[in-house]
Amino acid sequence: MAQKSKILIIGGTGYIGNLVKAIKEVDVVISTVGHQQLNDQTKILDAIKEAGSVRKFYPSEFGIDVDRHHAVEPAKSTFGGKSQFRRAIEAAGIPHTYLVSNAFAGYFLPTLVQPGATAPPRNKVVILGDGNANAVFNEEHDIGTFTIKSVDDPRTLNKIVYIRPSKNAVSFNEIVAIWEKKIGKTLEKEYVPEEQLLKQIQESPIPGNVILSINHAILVKGDTTNFEIEPSFGVEASELYLQIICDRGNEAEMGVGNRGVEVDTAGSNRVVETAMAFSGRGKAPIPPEWRNDDWIDDMLSSDRAMSYLVEDSGLMNAEYSGSKSIEQSYCTSKSTQGHSSVVDPLQSGLCRFRSVLFVRKKSI
Repeated sequence: MAQKSKILIIGGTGYIGNLVKAIKEVDVVISTVGHQQLNDQTKILDAIKEAGSVRKFYPSEFGIDVDRHHAVEPAKSTFGGKSQFRRAIEAAGIPHTYLVSNAFAGYFLPTLVQPGATAPPRNKVVILGDGNANAVFNEEHDIGTFTIKSVDDPRTLNKIVYIRPSKNAVSFNEIVAIWEKKIGKTLEKEYVPEEQLLKQIQESPIPGNVILSINHAILVKGDTTNFEIEPSFGVEASELYLQIICDRGNEAEMGVGNRGVEVDTAGSNRVVETAMAFSGRGKAPIPPEWRNDDWIDDMLSSDRAMSYLVEDSGLMNAEYSGSKSIEQSYCTSKSTQGHSSVVDPLQSGLCRFRSVLFVRKKSI
């Protein structure tokens, strides 16, 4: 059995010196930095080039394919920056994998993307566009599993890995129908024409305009499903790893979900029901640790989180243990070590996924 790669998961760029020292001891670097740190990934790239030993680099993407989209501003510029960073990686000759996770179910589905909502709607639902564009929603545990499985797979080298299981591609109208069936009630539906949505994007302040422009790309333009995955540039994860089940099993309604047992060909759209269940307003209770995001910040602030980051690289010493120089969480409003953390609704799914990656790295 081939030896598994040593992986460094970076959630914050920290100090370039520390990064070089850590990167020299690992085989694979996975960046999960948030929106506000995307430009700082050049520090990671510089450290990888200086180390000269990395066999694969995953830049922080974990969304739609930034080279294939129809986004408008301000999302267009964000995706453009990620696309430019891809070109920088390629120009430097760094072995890489771009992970296109598509939409995080835990972010989009518990509220059905309703403005300002904290729970799925019970009376009226706002639907962007005509609601017919298909979008891919993946549960964060599944994204973490596929990411780590792809690390040592030569089929993913210098490719885009798309997590696009066919059963997880649903229209917003279908999602609403699933929710209506779950609560036994037909909702009043308000459709927002694309022209009206574009006007809202232009008139909304940050971060509302960012969120709306991303929703426009995914839910109106269908940018997670409106192109074919060609072998010349990409592979589809669920086809590579047939033994991994996406979250569609019977446990989903109990708030448990399936975690990589076997392929379930009978299930359908259970990722939608799982995400709604985790909202605490469906049939399932919220797991206690998911009641708020404070546990995420606590985890990423702890020595335990740092051990996930550096124990494989053999650098658990006084310089690294307990330090947040590499991993700096931007999940909550807490301020630590002089860094002002910012509440950013776009980061809630990424922060949860980042902590899931730590667990998947240790178990796969």
